[in-house]
Amino acid sequence: MKVRLRLLGFFVGSCLVALLLAALTNLAIERYASTSASRALDAHIADAAVRLERSLAGVYGDIANIAASSDGCTGNTGNTLTASVISNPMIAMTAFLGTVGQVACASPQGEVAPFQFLQPLQSMQRPGFSAAPVLLTTNDVRGLLIALRRDEQRIAAFVPLDAIRQALAAYNPLAVASISFLGTVLEDEGTSQADRLAGSAGNGSQLHTIEIEGLEVVIRADPGPAQALFGPLKVWATIGMLGLGALLVLFAGRVIESTPRAVSVIERAMLRGEFVPYYQPTFDVETGRLIGSEMLVRWRKPDGELVSPGAFIDTAERSGLAVPITRMLMQTMALDLGQAYGMRPQLKVAINLFNQHFKSMDIVEEVEQLFGPTPIGFEQLVFEVTERTPLDDLTKAKSVVGGLQALGCRVALDDAGTGHGGLAYLQQLGLDMVKIDKMFIDQIGQGGAGESIAHTLTDLAGQLGMAIVAEGVESAEQLAHLRRAGIREAQGFLFAPALPASRYLKLIETLLPLADRAEMEASVKSGRVAHADAA
Repeated sequence: MKVRLRLLGFFVGSCLVALLLAALTNLAIERYASTSASRALDAHIADAAVRLERSLAGVYGDIANIAASSDGCTGNTGNTLTASVISNPMIAMTAFLGTVGQVACASPQGEVAPFQFLQPLQSMQRPGFSAAPVLLTTNDVRGLLIALRRDEQRIAAFVPLDAIRQALAAYNPLAVASISFLGTVLEDEGTSQADRLAGSAGNGSQLHTIEIEGLEVVIRADPGPAQALFGPLKVWATIGMLGLGALLVLFAGRVIESTPRAVSVIERAMLRGEFVPYYQPTFDVETGRLIGSEMLVRWRKPDGELVSPGAFIDTAERSGLAVPITRMLMQTMALDLGQAYGMRPQLKVAINLFNQHFKSMDIVEEVEQLFGPTPIGFEQLVFEVTERTPLDDLTKAKSVVGGLQALGCRVALDDAGTGHGGLAYLQQLGLDMVKIDKMFIDQIGQGGAGESIAHTLTDLAGQLGMAIVAEGVESAEQLAHLRRAGIREAQGFLFAPALPASRYLKLIETLLPLADRAEMEASVKSGRVAHADAA
């Protein structure tokens, strides 16, 4: 169930990652689009300011030309005034003004009308020039009157607000919000002073102010069109991220269909009780006496096929199922061997543990709960920690080893010399036994490194006062070498293969028969007493 929940979590997590990638990509593109749009608008605002300044400079130039080429409202003055109106789109009217601002003559002809000054003429930065906001009374058109003083007259050009707007509106997102001159508002679409200070109109648009020689124009710039250019990019990026997410989900599905399929098969086999203990006998190589056995796991399928642990134990360990399988095997072993071991307290049984067992004290509690009520004494149990898979936390592992030893159990280093930290385990964990792996026993008599390692482990175990067991003994030559080396305990095909419970019990009855009923009862009683003392 835990494995299935983890796999479901992996699948859901993949979906969430896909959605998160799409969301983050959209957010990144939105920020980039916003930044790019702001930069583009700033560039257009700057360009608009340059265009307006150049347009006003053209007005100043035309007024200066009229002043240089005309003597007043005489001769060809009308043609001169008209030429400026025609050639310069900023100018709607040119005129000669009297001393009090009255129009002496103007072009276009017939539109000679007084200007209503909304503010007196104010001197400009350009020498001789002045300007004022005015209303052309003939058609109620507001604008800016720019004049150049010449003696008692002024040559003036009227620049309507429409001309100012056209000079600025070459780019669609830009719109004129208000126009004023030296504090006099000529046009206003309702922008407040607070909006202008904040630089925002409150509807997503930005406000920018252009100031040229007293003329103040507030521009409303809409970033929407510029941001909309990134719409297709967002769409394709979203599709891409969702595609990547789909690949993640597909990968998750493949994982669920492959490895978890094997895990599910193992889970179902556990529910059907297909994992059974086999017992590899251990003998005293000097006397031939049966010492006990090592409990091994076999998968007995419904069709009778027997599968060795090499085909499934790695998957079981990675998925965390090795721990419940071990618990089931110990329960079965207590039933298999309880009576025989209760009557023969000298027999031992070794049980393989996995690195997950050494991450908490749960295994100590399980051993106490499983074997406490049985005839098997704690001192008959040997738990093996393998060197092939590293222990994550030696401090915690030492506590687990100490807890098992406190019950009366012994702890052995299995597969010694084959993997991670064997010497560190011996030094830090306080183990009781060392088991030499078959790969080194196979090299005995060949004079190779394996034989040297076997001798080194034997010497080290002797110096530490630890028992030593040889695994995988298959030849008389190996047995003779072990005897010469002083190794007393061994297991392997030379003695017996791993046996099912029924055959192992027959072996016990054959090699360790009980003489009579009284001896049996005495053995059972002594075993119980020893068990109680250990508890």
